[in-house]
Amino acid sequence: MKERCQKAEAMDDLQGDPQRLARTLRDFRWLNRFVTRYRWILQHFVLEELEPEPEQVPLLWDVGCGAGDIPAWLARKAAERGLPLRIVGIDLDPRAIALAQQQYGELPGLEFRCANALELIQSEPAPEYLYAQHMLHHLSDEEIPCFLNELCAQVKRRWLIHDLLRSRSSYALFTLALFWIHPRCYIWEDGRTSIRKGFRKEELLALLPKEKIRYQHLLPGHFLLWGDGNEGVEKGCSLKG
Repeated sequence: MKERCQKAEAMDDLQGDPQRLARTLRDFRWLNRFVTRYRWILQHFVLEELEPEPEQVPLLWDVGCGAGDIPAWLARKAAERGLPLRIVGIDLDPRAIALAQQQYGELPGLEFRCANALELIQSEPAPEYLYAQHMLHHLSDEEIPCFLNELCAQVKRRWLIHDLLRSRSSYALFTLALFWIHPRCYIWEDGRTSIRKGFRKEELLALLPKEKIRYQHLLPGHFLLWGDGNEGVEKGCSLKG
């Protein structure tokens, strides 16, 4: 646990079992609901500052959206409150995007794209908000500072990174609590790999100058990294994918 694991996750194999992958993506709905804090984050940092009648409808990108349960929840909540918001769920995996389209493609104000987010942010009008959950740990140590600098430079209002802390306690707890799900999907196998690919606080705070980055520890075993838009200066990086 001293250093980040560089092992690829099984569900990222495009030749993997499609049925097992579909079960994994569907099971993420309850895992996200009960293990992550995405509802509090999006409520506090996005919904609470939206206006009922903005001059221009703000745009939010959900990077690494998987099967789309998080942007779907946000789209519904914004609609319930009469808050205009355009949401684009972005993922590199065409199988995840196909499932997201199948389940949530009819929701107003929500669309899905199979794309590389960094390429989009360098070539298209940037969003007001960017949210990425469990996406950062998929990047290499060399790619991460570049990605964060692009967020600071391009995102207009706020970017939010929600990901895993690397620790023996998180690894042990996840291993014991989710062992029962092992045969049916990739969650148990890949979840343990993801924790080993996660981060420690000091590693995260070293990625950018302190005035550009803010950190909050979130239970269980997560962190929130966020910053205001249009503060970065380094551009022109490329991200694999």
